[in-house]
Amino acid sequence: MAKPYEFNWQKEVPSFLQEGAVFDRYEEESFVFEPNCLFKVDEFGFFLTWKSEGKEGQVL
Repeated sequence: MAKPYEFNWQKEVPSFLQEGAVFDRYEEESFVFEPNCLFKVDEFGFFLTWKSEGKEGQVL
């Protein structure tokens, strides 16, 4: 009989990432550099969002 496996995928996301932190974003494919992007992660670590100055926000 196989041993049941407990898959614990949920990790604690640090509060500073949930509230929003400022990072520089660099995209290798198009060589785009965006300084001072506001980066946030939801409480489950599932949705990543960022917003650059003068641009619309994006979700990954």
